[in-house]
Amino acid sequence: MDTQRTVYYLPGHGGRLHTGLGEALMSRGLTLAGRETVDDFRRLRFMDQVETVAEDLRTHFWRDDALL
Repeated sequence: MDTQRTVYYLPGHGGRLHTGLGEALMSRGLTLAGRETVDDFRRLRFMDQVETVAEDLRTHFWRDDALL
């Protein structure tokens, strides 16, 4: 994954990565990573959702030059 051109996107409640803002980001040539806030993720307790996102960021995007 080219993290220089990848946006970690967490859509609002019930949102999907490839619609709305996600679709607009992709139309600008960016790659999306993130979590859709539906199904299994939505069923997690809030703190488990927070930890899941934090782990995604730590594992795939944490660098000295990363932008948040």
